[in-house]
Amino acid sequence: MEFDEPGGMMDQYTTSIGGFIHLESQPNIKVEKINAKLGTFILGDSLEPKRYDAYFIPLQRF
Repeated sequence: MEFDEPGGMMDQYTTSIGGFIHLESQPNIKVEKINAKLGTFILGDSLEPKRYDAYFIPLQRF
């Protein structure tokens, strides 16, 4: 199950793969591990507000 909301997917893939990744989720999931030594902290913000009344949707099987 997953929420029908932005965010979360990147955290799960980064935790599983480790390091620094480029993740595309549409139209198909594509993950590329990037070998880079970053000297600074990078923070991305989609500016998408979170809904806390999200409902569960079934995961698609790949």
